[in-house]
Amino acid sequence: FDLSKPLIGRTNAEQTAISLLSPDMPADAELLKVAIIGTPNAGKSTFVNRLMGWRVSLIVPSKYK
Repeated sequence: FDLSKPLIGRTNAEQTAISLLSPDMPADAELLKVAIIGTPNAGKSTFVNRLMGWRVSLIVPSKYK
């Protein structure tokens, strides 16, 4: 893969492959951490996917029991 090309515009398969090749990010006190909390089926995964611009969270069409 050409890693100089930005992730935006790549296929989901390319983005997934690149993310698997990239080393884990070290813990960094300056790194922004965000928590998205809510009730089951509130749309948290959909929100994250739309915010990121591609599917990073699995969405399963099932009801919470």
